[in-house]
Amino acid sequence: MLDYRYDTFYTLAKQLNYTRAAEELNITQPAVTKHIQSLQAELGVNLFIYEHRELSLTPSGEYLFQQLDQLMPELHTIYRTLTQNSQLKIAVGRTIGECFLFQHDTAFSAFFDREDIELSIDTTDVILPKLFSNDIDIAIVAGEIDEHKFTKTHFLNQRLVGICSPLNNEVRTATTLNELTHSFLILRERGAGVIQVLKRVLAQSGLSIPQFKKHTHIANTDAIKKMVIQNKGISFLFDCSVKEELDKGILLEIPLRPITSFAFYLVTKKGREREPFIKQAIKELKKTI
Repeated sequence: MLDYRYDTFYTLAKQLNYTRAAEELNITQPAVTKHIQSLQAELGVNLFIYEHRELSLTPSGEYLFQQLDQLMPELHTIYRTLTQNSQLKIAVGRTIGECFLFQHDTAFSAFFDREDIELSIDTTDVILPKLFSNDIDIAIVAGEIDEHKFTKTHFLNQRLVGICSPLNNEVRTATTLNELTHSFLILRERGAGVIQVLKRVLAQSGLSIPQFKKHTHIANTDAIKKMVIQNKGISFLFDCSVKEELDKGILLEIPLRPITSFAFYLVTKKGREREPFIKQAIKELKKTI
């Protein structure tokens, strides 16, 4: 809906690299140059300056970029409302993916069977930048949410659970985090929402991850649980991730006090929660849990 030259300018202003802008726009680099030259000639101002092998925005270019950055979400809303045939892109954190997404005969899993939904699964720190750049429409994540950039709606609560092997006599009766610092801490990958939550919990007790005797990060929840079952260390995961193992008794919950519950949120880029398709999807998602 926007003049193609402004679209080219906006992409180049974000990338500050002609090659990357051309790749994102799926046009040639000379075409990018031509679009920018045409726009500058029409406006009568220079928008970019190239010095010391670096591309940067002029004051006029910075002003235009800021204005377009505010307009783009609204233009996106108008376009999607008029076309009504775009796919809704939803990203979920790994905990949601592991615990809820592939359960049979649930309203939540059935929601993602719709043909107009494109689903991805990743860590919170990967998802949120994509949400901000409009590559994703809705995210379902835990962890820190910048409320200046995003709008969040409560989705569900999960407890953060400390787990150990039934053979781990040293920590199986621990009630404080300080009693665990001599343990080998086996954690999800950096950037996972559960890590952000754990850091917050530790900080409340004046602790941090490096204060543990040893720690490692593994990007696979099943591998973490197997290592803990084999008494190679302890871990912290959301309770839905370990419910089956706790019910079977092959893992034990460390009886820490207080038991802490944390929220998962439906998150959109600020302002986009008003888009009809996103608003409707959030309404439907809230009914599935």
